[in-house]
Amino acid sequence: MGGPPSIPVWPAHLYFPRHANPRICALGVHARYSEGVRAGLVALLTIAYLLTVDLAAGAEAIPNRHQMEALYVIDHHGRNPRGEADLRLYSAPFQRIVTRCSKLNVDLLTNMAIWLADKASVMGGRRVSSLMMLQSIARRITWEKGRQPCSGIYDQAEGHLEAGDP
Repeated sequence: MGGPPSIPVWPAHLYFPRHANPRICALGVHARYSEGVRAGLVALLTIAYLLTVDLAAGAEAIPNRHQMEALYVIDHHGRNPRGEADLRLYSAPFQRIVTRCSKLNVDLLTNMAIWLADKASVMGGRRVSSLMMLQSIARRITWEKGRQPCSGIYDQAEGHLEAGDP
């Protein structure tokens, strides 16, 4: 009776929605602002989705993806590839070797590339990756058709990388 009249204080969430800026709501602009933001967000997400679909449809599948990932992970000390571009570096020489060398399958080539790269690293005293080994072997395959034995090429590629040559 002797003090000022009490004014009820309501929790802030009753005055302003959680996502709203209190200054904008107090000015009565919140409704237009939210619609504009929503429309912009919807447009942005639609464009992002369409770009993703177009890129995914245009990209070719990487053959022998599991083997490419294994080689990449070993070369990068356990780190997974960030995307298709990382694996495509491995795919081109890998496919050239698999399609041109006889007595070879994808698992054998994967293991051989790892083993030869490790051997060249130890014997040459420098870091040789399996990607470097694949590129070195593929560079020495000169024939375009048919499959031929490549055991001599594997030895040449390992020897050159061991000595520091490509």
